[in-house]
Amino acid sequence: MLKEEPLNSYLADIIRDSHAGEADPEVTVSDGRMDIRCRFGDQIVGIEAKLGYRPAQQRAAISDANRRLVNDQCNVAVALLYPTGEFRTADD
Repeated sequence: MLKEEPLNSYLADIIRDSHAGEADPEVTVSDGRMDIRCRFGDQIVGIEAKLGYRPAQQRAAISDANRRLVNDQCNVAVALLYPTGEFRTADD
């Protein structure tokens, strides 16, 4: 069964490996955990992700991303929905 945390780690690795910026998964912040925190120069981007496409997951991702902005934990926030089902790597 897919879980969100390994996907967050994998996405952080992809961002970091692209040399676009720094990326850390599951970062502890004052009101919980930011799924992924990226740093591009002096800008901090918070990514809040949920697994699935249902309206509840969409609302939760948007709400979490908005909370990061309201609480001044990032300059830009992204709400992301991971697809459910099977994943494969570029090597597959």
